[in-house]
Amino acid sequence: GWVKGTVRRSGVQGGRGFFGNKKGLLVGVFGRGAAAVSRLARAVEGRDAAAIDALFMPDAVVELPVGAPLTPRRFLDSLGPSASLRPIDVTSAGWLTALRFELSAPPGPPRSGVAILEFDPKSRLIARARFFTQGPT
Repeated sequence: GWVKGTVRRSGVQGGRGFFGNKKGLLVGVFGRGAAAVSRLARAVEGRDAAAIDALFMPDAVVELPVGAPLTPRRFLDSLGPSASLRPIDVTSAGWLTALRFELSAPPGPPRSGVAILEFDPKSRLIARARFFTQGPT
């Protein structure tokens, strides 16, 4: 069959490597990534620190912009009282979830870009969130 042919052509080492690389198709965050992004957007809009704490690992890092690490709580505080986060095209693979986003945090100008959330495989909480923004930060 197909599996036997793949192993025969690749050798035992190659077959093991082939199936090892498919782990991202079998384990990962899957739909939980999109659900976490939705909860993050609601937490930002509602200024809900308890919800932020429930989404992130205790030692998690949020970068907005990338290169400026904050704790999740400081990230929330930095956005101001009338902030909103609009996720677009949320996709998960393995333990990563990527999305385009629009962030409004008055009085500053709106920002948009791409974010990557890295989930901890054991706790399934966000370990790192990186927001790559377009234009001035």
